[in-house]
Amino acid sequence: MMETCCRDTKPHNRIQSDYSQRDHNTVQVKNIPKQKLIRMKGVKDTLIAFLFYCGMESMVGLWGVSYLVGVRNITAETAAGWISLYYGGITIGRLITGVVTLKINNRMLILAGQLTAITGGLILLLPFYAVQFRTSESYIEKRTLKG
Repeated sequence: MMETCCRDTKPHNRIQSDYSQRDHNTVQVKNIPKQKLIRMKGVKDTLIAFLFYCGMESMVGLWGVSYLVGVRNITAETAAGWISLYYGGITIGRLITGVVTLKINNRMLILAGQLTAITGGLILLLPFYAVQFRTSESYIEKRTLKG
């Protein structure tokens, strides 16, 4: 997988390096004071969105197990597994997004992320009474009845 990622991004890296070598003398970097950066259009909105994203990510990570154990009546081991899958999904999503950003514009990427988040939130609200999670107590009871 890593080889595929590197192979797919290699032409992009070459283009960037050729560009930086060719126009190295003409590119100027401006040091903009922080006060002007905050006043730029969209910066405050982006910072607020990032704040809420980080808050939601940490809230789900910290309280997710408690919610699954207390409300959904799932064992602590199973709930911890689900939260581990949550963090694994975030990690895999970030890896995929890093490669996809080379081929899709930012607007479409943001729209896809929002749709994915809304879909995931709706799935969490569904009552999964038909889905039986294996609890450690029922597993132990079945093992003792057989043995």
